[in-house]
Amino acid sequence: MYEKNLPNRAGLTPEFQDGVTAFIEWAKSQQAYLDGEKIRCPCRKCKNEVFKTPDEVNLDLYMKGFMLEYYNWTSHGEERVQEYFKAVMKPHLQDEQNPPAPAEEGTNRFQDVLHATEQPLWNGCTTSQLAVVAELVDIKRLYASQVTAEHMTWHANHQTEEGSMCHPSDAEAWRHFDRTHPGFCSGATPSNPKHLIDIYLEPLIEELQNLWHVGVLTRDNARDETFTMRAALKWTVNDLPAYWMASGWSFAGVMGCPICMEDTRAFYLQNAKDNLNAQKGLNIICNRPELEVDEKRPNVMPKAVYILTREQKRRICEWISRLKFSDGYASNLARCVNMKELRLHDMKSHDCHVFIQKLISIAFREMLPESVWSALIEVSLLFQIICSTTLDMVKVQELEDKVATILCNLEKIFPPSFFDSMEHLIVHLPYEPRVEGPIKYRWMYPFERSFLNELYEHYDSEDPIIEELVATQFKDWFKRRVRDEINYMDNELLKLHY
Repeated sequence: MYEKNLPNRAGLTPEFQDGVTAFIEWAKSQQAYLDGEKIRCPCRKCKNEVFKTPDEVNLDLYMKGFMLEYYNWTSHGEERVQEYFKAVMKPHLQDEQNPPAPAEEGTNRFQDVLHATEQPLWNGCTTSQLAVVAELVDIKRLYASQVTAEHMTWHANHQTEEGSMCHPSDAEAWRHFDRTHPGFCSGATPSNPKHLIDIYLEPLIEELQNLWHVGVLTRDNARDETFTMRAALKWTVNDLPAYWMASGWSFAGVMGCPICMEDTRAFYLQNAKDNLNAQKGLNIICNRPELEVDEKRPNVMPKAVYILTREQKRRICEWISRLKFSDGYASNLARCVNMKELRLHDMKSHDCHVFIQKLISIAFREMLPESVWSALIEVSLLFQIICSTTLDMVKVQELEDKVATILCNLEKIFPPSFFDSMEHLIVHLPYEPRVEGPIKYRWMYPFERSFLNELYEHYDSEDPIIEELVATQFKDWFKRRVRDEINYMDNELLKLHY
């Protein structure tokens, strides 16, 4: 059904037309994969990233054909895991005429694992056991691809200038792992589970233990050899709520720092809001006479040194609304400007990074007292250094030594209500890249930007649906790109090396 045209492009083949009809009828019947009455369009342009009416999908498929390699309709409800594992393991499974070789003793075990594709993760769960760990086998694809196989050992072969760091393998955590487990690579050239996360991760942990102790037979096309691939999970990337679920450490209360833990020195404020009542009790906590309420004017809140006038706010908002960045560097910050209220709103995480690292030094240079501006610049420089593509380890160590002073300078300016666990975590940021390597390897920004660029081909950048699609579709999009046969996302990953 995927052969679209008759010879000499004399029309569409009957098999293709029947196949398109069968596909659309199937897609319409899968209620869990519909957006209202719309289905994902698998044409060569849309690639399952856009919902359209069945008639629109029919027309797109007639004009453009199906996207490459979309033989298993996984984005339209068809089961993927079992066929995927069979295809991956086909070269390693022996038939009756060829007895298993000693190096491939895992065949019988893998047949049992294939059977587990029909077993739910837990009773009542709609996800199979292997669906959770299917992504692990994708690592083998990276060795099997001519594009990526050579780069899979890049971390072990690259040369880094002394005192610099451009990859996590240059960091202390990776080197400590190599020292602790010197023989590790000797054989190589659903719904949110919340407090049940341990149950959810149990099959994954079992597979990780197998990859640690036993490994899986893998073909390396770059070296033209087969080897036993072993794997270790060094870290995960989570937001704080996910970190809490995975670690079991609550981030609420006075011991909310997952690093300081019991040694955290924190306390509750009687009034956590930045209002007049909070200002009246300020002298109990710290010595900030300029912020204390005047007894002669008990209902007047003193103006802090960091407060901007209305005219200054207007100038800042107008300046940001006119800013232009090179393509792909930052989003349209003008959308975050509210000229009526003279404030910024709905800034994404990456917007905040751009503002802190690049704009603070320019925006407030002539508007704030030198002491306030200098304290903000220290924070800006901190993020610039630790977020660099290549780390200067001398500067990182200097930051680690002085980061407490940087926070103390902020505490001299802003009220106690400004400082919660998020501001406290800054004190640990210089340590993280020193141990784990450049931060860019733990960011999703490059992939989110690629996803947004594809959305902008179909929607206006100001369309509210963009935010909804990022929240609901990015995960599936990322999985498809990782498995793309033309190595689209593999190449995106490789770009991070350079």
